[in-house]
Amino acid sequence: MPVFLSFIRQPFCVSFKIVGFPGTRPYSFMAVNAHLMYGKMRDRRKEFDALMDWIRGRVKQVSKTYYPNFMLLGDLNLDFDNPRTDRERIEAHLKTCDDEAGDEVSVNFPFLETHPGNAGPFRTNARESQTFDHIGLFFRERGLPMHVDNKNMGKNEIGPDYGVFNFVNLFQDALGQTREDLYPRFENKVSDHLPLWLRLPLPKD
Repeated sequence: MPVFLSFIRQPFCVSFKIVGFPGTRPYSFMAVNAHLMYGKMRDRRKEFDALMDWIRGRVKQVSKTYYPNFMLLGDLNLDFDNPRTDRERIEAHLKTCDDEAGDEVSVNFPFLETHPGNAGPFRTNARESQTFDHIGLFFRERGLPMHVDNKNMGKNEIGPDYGVFNFVNLFQDALGQTREDLYPRFENKVSDHLPLWLRLPLPKD
């Protein structure tokens, strides 16, 4: 379509409050679960941009929203098979989103970065060739990890940190099969997307 009309798969939202140390205010955030379309890149970008616009607008409307922080979780189908070239392009696009959000809103997509304990960006598919899945942070409150904090991820055992649970190794050990034999089964029997996780420290003074 020449313009964005509607999401192919509608995102879902659910709110959370994470209690911190005694006497502190809990983290309050809206989690947005999204599975964006897989097709031509121009169509993917339209859905991605529409979702970014909606989240950014909600976070900026502090007087109209109950939750000052949003967490985007899911398969965004961003083409990220070649980090050397794709990261610069995607980060430039996200930088535009960050600039449009203004100084009062921080935007962070840690899975576009190279984790300090990893040789390169985490891969989130079973073949470990793509990073389609992401966790995106959009927040007004301080204490949540900003983009500049990604270089220190994992250096404290209580967080912040992030990673991928690679269940391919478990299937390989349990079934005694090679990874190449398992790939077709992942695509047709179980998900070929690896679970992502993000650890945040408890709120404190």
